[in-house]
Amino acid sequence: MNKLYAIVLCSSALVASSAIAQPTLTQANNVPQVGENFVIHSIDYTSPGNGGANVTWDFSNLTSNGTSNVNWITPGSTPNGGSFPGASASYETGQGNYYYIKSSSARQEVGGFDNSGTILNYSDPETVVEYPITHNGSWSDNMACTFVSNGITFVRTGGNTGVADGYGTLILPYGTFNNVLRVTVTQDYQDDYDIGVPATVEYDAVNTYWYLPGTHSALLQLSSLTTTSFGQPTTAEYGFYLDQTSVGIENYTPNQLFAMHVFPNPTSSSSNLYYTLKDGGNVFIALYNTLGQEVQTVVNQSQTTGDYTTTINVDDLGKGIYIIRMEVDGQVQTQKLTVQ
Repeated sequence: MNKLYAIVLCSSALVASSAIAQPTLTQANNVPQVGENFVIHSIDYTSPGNGGANVTWDFSNLTSNGTSNVNWITPGSTPNGGSFPGASASYETGQGNYYYIKSSSARQEVGGFDNSGTILNYSDPETVVEYPITHNGSWSDNMACTFVSNGITFVRTGGNTGVADGYGTLILPYGTFNNVLRVTVTQDYQDDYDIGVPATVEYDAVNTYWYLPGTHSALLQLSSLTTTSFGQPTTAEYGFYLDQTSVGIENYTPNQLFAMHVFPNPTSSSSNLYYTLKDGGNVFIALYNTLGQEVQTVVNQSQTTGDYTTTINVDDLGKGIYIIRMEVDGQVQTQKLTVQ
């Protein structure tokens, strides 16, 4: 990330007032950055529930079906990155498959896909999120793409509509997030092709995302996609939630003694570590490399209930992944810190 955006963990006296704030997504606080790596859990689809103001979405009972990494890289470092001029970042969705985004102060867009050498370069990119957007904000956007797969030319047309249909509190299996904005995107598009006779594949999807400003990935995504080919519809439903090592959370569920958040992450010089102690205790915070070796002691003292900020300097550390380990009276939390 290029700038430090202050994210202050609220004291218990301020949590109630923060719950009624209306979050706003912008390019700066929402678009993924090259060098960021997110761990996501795949889950079975469940109902996204209702939108609205000051809603509490309780997904504390979600069960992880496994994890995967979303590692954002420069488009030029991908095998066919030159086919996506203007793309700002990319990640590998599967072996040999890549997804490209474009971003500006006005929107984040789908730039296209590289499906193992099948290039889908969108001549009319599809909007993922329009900026700035807050509760009740909306957009409508078209998409267009022509691509060749197995010698057959496909023409993709259609569009989507998006609406920020709710804000409030999101509860995941490991903790609670305040000031979350929910965005629902409805897609309606089709691929037309000719195999001796004209044919069409139709796609209808509803994707619901929960975003926390300052975290460059959805905290939770629930999606339903219906594909209709030769009159036969097939529906796929799926979801993902962000692992706790990939995001600092504002406050955990009550069985946790403390919460922590590091920002910026990735960093090349220093990061601020914000943390809240629900009860006082002996606090030990240290930075470890991937071999489990301690490379820096950050805090080692007794502290009382409240909010704290400390700086982690990484000027003398090599590039790579490090683990911030925080222990308070026997309870431990960890979070990854990327040095670039």
